[in-house]
Amino acid sequence: QNLLSAAECIQKALDISKLNYTPEEIKKMFDLSSERFHRDLASVSGEIYPISTAIGFSLGKEIFCYPWMNTHDAARHLDKKLFDILKANNKTILLPACRGLLKTPFKKQLDCIIDLHAYNAKYYALSSEEKAKLKRVRGW
Repeated sequence: QNLLSAAECIQKALDISKLNYTPEEIKKMFDLSSERFHRDLASVSGEIYPISTAIGFSLGKEIFCYPWMNTHDAARHLDKKLFDILKANNKTILLPACRGLLKTPFKKQLDCIIDLHAYNAKYYALSSEEKAKLKRVRGW
C-alpha cells in the first residue's frame, strides 16, 4: 500500500486551501526534517505531530486538537515552536493534558487550561498554595 509523503500531503492540502505557501515554505515554517519530508507517513516516527500540524495548517484549519498526553509525552513530542506558529496565525489549540503541564513552558502559550482532575475529590486535597496557582490560570 502506497502512502503519501508529508510533502505530497502538504501539496494536496495547499491545492485544496489555495493558501499562498509552497510545500518548502511549510516545511521550513514547521521545521520538518529533510529526511522524513519525502517518506511515507507510516515512516515518520515521532515527527508525526509537527507533520500533521503542518498538513492541517496547509488545509487552512482553524482548530488544532492534540491527543491527551501526560507531561513527559507532551514535552517529548510537542514543540513550543509549533504552538508559536499556530498562535501567531490566530489558530485555536486544544491540548488535553494533566495538571503537570502547568509546570512546563507550554503553560504560557495556552489561552485556557481546563483541568479535568480538578473536578474529582482529589482536587480538594490539594494544598491551598497549589489551588491558588491553578486559579491564576486564565479559564479557571
